Amino acid sequence: MDLKTKKIKYVLCVSVCMCVCVCMISLFITVKNEKLTPSGKNIMAFYVENSDGEYVEREEKVFPTTGYVLNLEKSYCKNGGTLS
Repeated sequence: MDLKTKKIKYVLCVSVCMCVCVCMISLFITVKNEKLTPSGKNIMAFYVENSDGEYVEREEKVFPTTGYVLNLEKSYCKNGGTLS
């Protein structure tokens, strides 16, 4: 083999390796992001107190903007966050 053919094979091999690495890194990032993002799960639940004092989850996901008082005794974050 002459030097030109070896050089072409080397460049081609390096290019293929780089493409494979980029694809694998891209796939890894995509899989990692999918694990972090909940799919099909409610991220936030909203409960309303009934007339008998029991709390039930509100079905509609439109939260009130007025006339609502946050009950800090009953409100919490599962991931250790704080409410204010």
